[in-house]
Amino acid sequence: ETRPAFYPVHTMPMFSQNLDEFPVAERISSRGINLPSFPSLRETEVNEICRHIKDYFQINVETIES
Repeated sequence: ETRPAFYPVHTMPMFSQNLDEFPVAERISSRGINLPSFPSLRETEVNEICRHIKDYFQINVETIES
C-alpha cells in the first residue's frame, strides 16, 4: 500500500492564508510516494516491494521509448 509523500505545510487549511509559494515542496509532494515501511517488515516483503517498483519502471520506460 502506498500513499502520497506528504502535503506541504503551507497548503494545509491552518496555513493557507499565507500566500507564499514553495515550488520545491510542491514538486516533491506531487511526485513522491510513501512506500510500506514498518519495523516488522520482512525481507521477503521488501523484495516484493522492490520487484513492483522495478516492474513499474520497466513497463513505463518501454512505453516511453516506443
